[in-house]
Amino acid sequence: MVLTSDEAAAVKDELQGNFDLSGITLKMAAIDLKTTPEHIQDVLNLKNCRREEPWVLRNYLIQIILLKLESMKTD
Repeated sequence: MVLTSDEAAAVKDELQGNFDLSGITLKMAAIDLKTTPEHIQDVLNLKNCRREEPWVLRNYLIQIILLKLESMKTD
């Protein structure tokens, strides 16, 4: 399945927005996902990545955001 340019732009926007909300660094994500910060940046830009990687990163970022929100509730 190939994304249209509009779909690709929406996915990149969602990934970047979730990355920003997560408050983590490229290095932190890379360690957790066992890759490099450069590759995480490539996935955020939908460059040089396997088809499933944006969705893996998306799910990871959502988990981080939910954990962050949960910890805010208990503080």
